Amino acid sequence: AALFVTLSSFIGTESEGIGGAVALVGCKAVMEGSTFIGCRASSGGGAVGAGPFACYGQNLKRNTSAVIQNCSFLACEADGHGGALYVESSRSIATISSTNFTTCHSNTSGGAVAVENGATVSVSNINFIGNRAGDGGGGLSVLASSVAMVSNTTFLMNEALGIGGGAIYTGQSS
Repeated sequence: AALFVTLSSFIGTESEGIGGAVALVGCKAVMEGSTFIGCRASSGGGAVGAGPFACYGQNLKRNTSAVIQNCSFLACEADGHGGALYVESSRSIATISSTNFTTCHSNTSGGAVAVENGATVSVSNINFIGNRAGDGGGGLSVLASSVAMVSNTTFLMNEALGIGGGAIYTGQSS
């Protein structure tokens, strides 16, 4: 499956699982010039959750890839990882550019963005402003064999209330 989202707004959307606005599972997605405001997820990724699709009966696995550019995430939150964006599993890749994450909150790790379980994320020309994590990585959390490439990015007034990394936390778990 493929998803293309351009110049769209997601306001106050919620999910009991991952991705308060958009859940990407075993697909390719491009989101451009869009706004996510006050989105919430009980699991992870207050606005967007990206993970692999696995059909265990047939041993079928599909990768997930997401390109997010020129977007804004404002006041999104998750009870789990990633107040705005959660990228989970070695079968998940996200490329994020020219995007703002502002006042997002996670009760665990990654106030704005959480990357874990071997996922790969490239972040460039990003503003992380005033985000907060209940544990580690007020702006960005990179856990459990994951990879994050960060360039030309600003971290301003982000906060980690637990293990540390007001801007970025990286480690095996938080």
